[in-house]
Amino acid sequence: MAELEVHAAMTIATRRADGFVLVPGEHREDAVAVVAEIAMKRAASFGRAPTVGDVELAIGYLGLEGDAPEVLTWRP
Repeated sequence: MAELEVHAAMTIATRRADGFVLVPGEHREDAVAVVAEIAMKRAASFGRAPTVGDVELAIGYLGLEGDAPEVLTWRP
């Protein structure tokens, strides 16, 4: 993965981090890293750099938006 693609994914994820709903024991920096990794993996599967859409998908997949009540049941 090119350095610029990593930077792009981390930047987009960091900008969205203020809206993450974390449960006790979770850390914002860890959540940003996982979101960026998922976004990069998805983008790489399409042969392109990560986009906002990739980050949004990762956030939703991980339940970091917190709008779903079942989030607290599967996240420790």
